[in-house]
Amino acid sequence: LDLTSDGCPWMWPYCAQPLYASSQPLLLNLTLLSSISPRAAFAAPPVWTPRANRRMLQVDFAYGDGMRAYAGHFGLRLRVPAEASSFEGEVEGEITLSFSDFVNNDGSTSA
Repeated sequence: LDLTSDGCPWMWPYCAQPLYASSQPLLLNLTLLSSISPRAAFAAPPVWTPRANRRMLQVDFAYGDGMRAYAGHFGLRLRVPAEASSFEGEVEGEITLSFSDFVNNDGSTSA
């Protein structure tokens, strides 16, 4: 996600307003698409790996148990902590998602 001015107009209005410490968190709902399997489960919790300015952004996730019919939902909550109130700049990082085949109660995988 590019929330900088380079991301406009694709991420408008998010790119028009910078995040700051006393603002409400930015909530984003993303749709996940899979061309590999019609059903999948999260193999591990999502991981936020910052590249620079690691303590300047708090990233939280909301997600279901997996993907159904080749799609699923994924929520992001981006917040600037109070400790970063004097910071001015950009934060970069990577979100890693891991999926595995959905396993039925009988141990089989199904489409």
